[in-house]
Amino acid sequence: MSRRPRDNPRTNVNYHDRVAPVYDAQFEGDRYWELLDEITWQTIKALLPSDLACRILDAGGGTGRWGLRLARSGYGVTISDLSPGMLDVAREKAAALRLSRAPEFVQSDIADLKELPDGAFGLALALGDPISFCSSPEGAARALYRCLAPGGVVLATVDSKWAGLHFYLERGAVLELETFLKTGMSDWQAKDPGERFPSRHFAPEEISRIFAAAGFEIQALRGKPVLPLRRFRRVLEDPGAFDRLLRLELKLRHEPTLIGNAPHLEIVGRKARG
Repeated sequence: MSRRPRDNPRTNVNYHDRVAPVYDAQFEGDRYWELLDEITWQTIKALLPSDLACRILDAGGGTGRWGLRLARSGYGVTISDLSPGMLDVAREKAAALRLSRAPEFVQSDIADLKELPDGAFGLALALGDPISFCSSPEGAARALYRCLAPGGVVLATVDSKWAGLHFYLERGAVLELETFLKTGMSDWQAKDPGERFPSRHFAPEEISRIFAAAGFEIQALRGKPVLPLRRFRRVLEDPGAFDRLLRLELKLRHEPTLIGNAPHLEIVGRKARG
């Protein structure tokens, strides 16, 4: 996060194309990410349409982590992503699953989703913080609203601004911290500086305002995770502790005083029925 790179949309694509073949492997066997996945799945399950005919959009869906899981459940799913490489991996995974209802794969920028139709989806996911990495978070919120049918729901995550403070303080980068607080902008910390691209971090009230301005009725705003579990990962190795911490997270994630400290913010919005 030391300095913001030039805005080059190809940098984002090139980075994700390169890491796509090994992207899923970085999360395997890591109890921290297993916990976050379980938190996410509990949220998704509560929002799933009761009618399997209702289509679901996984925007910025990458290798299909969530879209393919929903396709296995029988939903018609569209997985969109800016990176062709990520979509190629998702296609390979879908072929291996031999799904009775194959997903649709669309290369599209979440900043506008111009390749996708209006009002076609009952649920839209934007998980893994693709809104933080896109050129226009405001445009992304409007595009998700446009793609949803009346009464449809969006579930999205973004990087948290207040959690980002630690990065600068640990390095004593006070001047850069001041800039970050003003702009919310940093850069993705790829090892190769040439692969770094801008990312935006949000305060809770800021992301709520963006989604409300797009037309959404805000249903929930939560932190994920609100406990500092990335710092204390060893605790998660105890199976009993894992289950208890999961229950605590699901209970505490609504607590306003804890939300801002979470690495990610999770927002749920609904499109009015008419």
